[in-house]
Amino acid sequence: KFVAEYNITYPILLGTRDIAQTYGVQAIPKSIFIDRKGTIRKVQTGFSPELAPVFESLVDSLLKE
Repeated sequence: KFVAEYNITYPILLGTRDIAQTYGVQAIPKSIFIDRKGTIRKVQTGFSPELAPVFESLVDSLLKE
């Protein structure tokens, strides 16, 4: 529903509790952007519609690397 509502076109991974513990997630939503090498490039807690274009731009640039 969230992806459709905000017209998000990049890949989304919904993690389990184990993944949340691994990355230290204490608040939801928490977005963790990981590059192809497995390096965490950005962590964002919370979401607002104004962040959607920022997220999309970041994902686009990471996918081009």
